[in-house]
This record gives sequence, C-alpha cells and structure tokens, in this order.
Amino acid sequence: KMGWLCGGVLLGGLLQLLIPWRVLRREGWQPKWDTRPSARLWEMLRLMAPGILGTAIYQINFLVSRSLAFSLNESAVSVLTLANRIMEVPQGIFTVSVATVVFPLIATFAARGEMENLAGAYWKGMRLICIVTVPAAVGFLLLSEPIVRLLFQHGAFGAEDTRQTAPVLAIMALGLPLYSWVTQSIRGCYSLKDTVTPVKVAAICFAINLAASVLLMRWFSTEGLAWAGNVAIAFQAVLLQVALVRKVPNLHARVLLPSLGKIAVATAAMALAIVAARVGVARAGLALRVADVAAVAGIIPSAVAVYGACLWALRIEEREELAGLAVKMLGRLGIPVGRR
Repeated sequence: KMGWLCGGVLLGGLLQLLIPWRVLRREGWQPKWDTRPSARLWEMLRLMAPGILGTAIYQINFLVSRSLAFSLNESAVSVLTLANRIMEVPQGIFTVSVATVVFPLIATFAARGEMENLAGAYWKGMRLICIVTVPAAVGFLLLSEPIVRLLFQHGAFGAEDTRQTAPVLAIMALGLPLYSWVTQSIRGCYSLKDTVTPVKVAAICFAINLAASVLLMRWFSTEGLAWAGNVAIAFQAVLLQVALVRKVPNLHARVLLPSLGKIAVATAAMALAIVAARVGVARAGLALRVADVAAVAGIIPSAVAVYGACLWALRIEEREELAGLAVKMLGRLGIPVGRR
C-alpha cells in the first residue's frame, strides 16, 4: 500500500511537470542548459530563498500538528492526514491556479509602478478565489460525513473512523477561505519583491500554531489541532493583509466587502438547499451507501447550481469569467453549452 501511495505522488509530480512542458513547447519554447551566471539569476535566487519558507509554512504547521498527534491516540495522525488530503483538492485546483495566473499580471503592474492596476488585478483574483472557496468550505462543513464515508469507509476504515474524521474535515473546511486568502496575499508580497515579510509572518504564525495546538489538543484532542491550524492561518491572513496595505494603500480589504456580501447571501441559499436535500434523502429511506452517493453526486451539483444562479442574480463581479469557465469545463465533459 505504501508503494502505491509513493507511486501516486511520483506520478502526480511527473504530470505536474509534463502538462506545462507540453503547453510551453506549443508556444515555441525549447529547453536548453545554460549555466552562465547573470544578475537576473542571482536576483531570483536571492528572492526565492526566503520565499520558500513563507510559502511552505502551511506544510510546516501541518507537520507540527502531525507530530503532536502521535501523543494523542493511534488514529489521530491518520485522521489529520486524510482530512488534509481532501482539503488540498480545492486548494490545488482553484486557489493555486488562480493565484498562479494572477501573479505575473500583478508583478508586471508592480514593476511599472501602476499600483491602481495592480490593486484591480489583485482583488479580481481574490474575488474569484472567495467565490470558489467560501461555498466549498460550507459544503465540506455540511457534507463532511457522507464525503468521508464514501471516500474512505472501506475495509479496515470503519464507522468509528468516519465519526472521528468528519468533524476534523469540517473544522479544517472553515479555514479554507483563509488559506486561499494567504496564498494570494503571499503572491501580492512577491509581486512587490518582498519575500521577507511572508517569512516574518510565517515565523509568528508557526509559534501561534504550536502554542494553540499544545493548548487546544488537551481539551479537544485531534479536533483541537485542526482548530489551532485555523487560528494560525487567521493571524497569518490578517498580518499579511496589513503588511500589503502599508505598501499599497489601494489593497485595503474594504474593496472586497460588497462582493463578500453577495457571496455570503448566495452561500446561505446554497446551504439551505443542501440541508433541505439531506432531509429529503434521509426521509427516502435509502441504504447508507446509496444515500452517500446521492449526497455527493446529487446534492453537490444541485447546490452548485443554486449558488451559481444566486450569484448571477446578484450580478457578482467577474460573472462572465465564471460563465466562461463553466462552459469550458462542461465542454471538456462532452456537454455542449451554447452562450448568448
């Protein structure tokens, strides 16, 4: 089993390399070795060195949580790892993708000194991230148990393991928008060639996570470790935002408040739809496995449709980009969609 796990990690890393390689080759890029030193290369290395720690703080904090989990019980490490793996799906697919696309744009504006344009591009990316991660967090919160049961409750993984993992996933889900916010904020600092601030903030949040973990795990066991991670990421989000505003006043978060209000309304409507659908599934008297499939394969797409319709009705910014993304994804699934 460990061999398959390691093989999956290697295969994922290989695909992560080959997919952009293929796209770059289409653009005419030809790989070649060039060992000649240059001022730009040394500048990149100088900026990258502290940046690695700032970007990796999430994984560092998670390793701390895993290390502390060994002292709780035999299943705590597995519970944390499985919940974290589920949470990495929306982060990797949506948050990192948006932040990666936005970063070259805001870096270009920063190099030109066009701070107003930088702020516009930055908040556009942040808005898209929030549009995805806020409802995703609520969805994980409300559907954590059927998701865990459907994915993992097989063989040695029993009902008690699901009972322990689902609450941890729900708690971690509450921090998903904050993790996404931090990812974008770090890119904002990097666009200004500031790789030191994220490291300083990461060091502070590492200490906060360690202290909160030691304290909360005594009262809430494994769930306390998940809460500690949320506390640390909340501090990191606030500190990074304050640092960005000091450098670029146009990056004040109040710009995002109208959009967050619309997202909150649409998410509330989606949550009501999920609760109503779960009540309906429960009353249908379905077998447990069938009910879980209905919850994941049926309720989730329906909830997404309700959420999207509400956002469209509220005239959320970037709705055209979202519509284009939806059409593209449906097209890849072989579902033709016409746009007006």
